[in-house]
Amino acid sequence: TLDDDTEIECAILTVFPVEKQEYIALLPLDENGQNQSGEVYLYTFSRTETGDPILANIESDDEYAKAAEAFEKQFPHHCNDEIAVFSAPGRTEIGGNHTDHQHGCVLAAAVNLDVIAIVHFNEDKVIRLKSKGYPMDTVELSDLSVRSSETGTSAALIRGMASCFAERGIDVTGFDAYTTSDVLSGSGLSSSAAFEILVGTIINSHDNSGKFIPAEIARFG
Repeated sequence: TLDDDTEIECAILTVFPVEKQEYIALLPLDENGQNQSGEVYLYTFSRTETGDPILANIESDDEYAKAAEAFEKQFPHHCNDEIAVFSAPGRTEIGGNHTDHQHGCVLAAAVNLDVIAIVHFNEDKVIRLKSKGYPMDTVELSDLSVRSSETGTSAALIRGMASCFAERGIDVTGFDAYTTSDVLSGSGLSSSAAFEILVGTIINSHDNSGKFIPAEIARFG
């Protein structure tokens, strides 16, 4: 909610520290869930004793300049480029947990925690994906063969999803992305599956005109 009581849906881009203060960067979204304006909202960020978030306006010009400089360091190449926002939720299994490994039936549901990607598409035939708190993953799309050195890594998930599209005749062109996630690894909310769905959704949107329905993308994983 803005100062004039206007309500705008936003995606959380990142939370980052500057000196002793944390800040949050928000992307305002239109009715289609896209950020076409290129605007970014910056606020101070803190939490109450019970964990509820507190956002406040940055009052000082000097403080705002420091926060903006730190934000630009997160995205040095695409600050003035067109970007897109994507999201994929975690999930919990209400019944039949893990029986799917033996071809059993599972009743699952999405939860209100998700992984968010800020994406700039490129034509480099390379996917570069930086997740908050993790090193950059770089996958060359010219060779999507399995690499044993990537076993158990995010790069393997990216390569696998890109390969699924390539096997179906889709020309995966590449993108640069930064992700943040509320779906914590090891939390039992399928963080790896959410990551796969996120990558698949990004590729499907840009390189396949959104032709695959979500259930098809889920089966790729």
